[in-house]
Amino acid sequence: MNTDPMALAREFDLRRLSDAFYDNPYPTYRALRDWDPVRRMPDGSVFLSRYDDVIAVYKNSTTFSSDKREEFAPKYGVGTALFEHHTNSLVFNDPPRHTRVRRLIAGALTPRHVTRWSPGWNAWSTACWTRCRRGRKRVRRST
Repeated sequence: MNTDPMALAREFDLRRLSDAFYDNPYPTYRALRDWDPVRRMPDGSVFLSRYDDVIAVYKNSTTFSSDKREEFAPKYGVGTALFEHHTNSLVFNDPPRHTRVRRLIAGALTPRHVTRWSPGWNAWSTACWTRCRRGRKRVRRST
């Protein structure tokens, strides 16, 4: 892994992360904050590394909307199962709908509930990670 902070920031690509990044991502995060806090990714997306920038984007859903209906309509077709899934998912909704749904599910995400799920999720995520490290592209949850 390159140790030059400017090079770490310049070469950062979420789709091509090195083993060194997975072992210790913090030098790269630091380099991004210092040298390229609003990093344009090769696919056109943007990676934010400063807390204040993330909060500003999060709080401004007018400019930085999560609504994907316009983007996903040509990809999946309006009314298809994939379109409905992706446009009704919590992460692809802006306030006030996002806030309302988040409040409804908040009880299921308490520390007590998450602790109860941990053994199963840990086993599943370990299996997924193992498959990904072996080069498999798709990981399916076994029942």
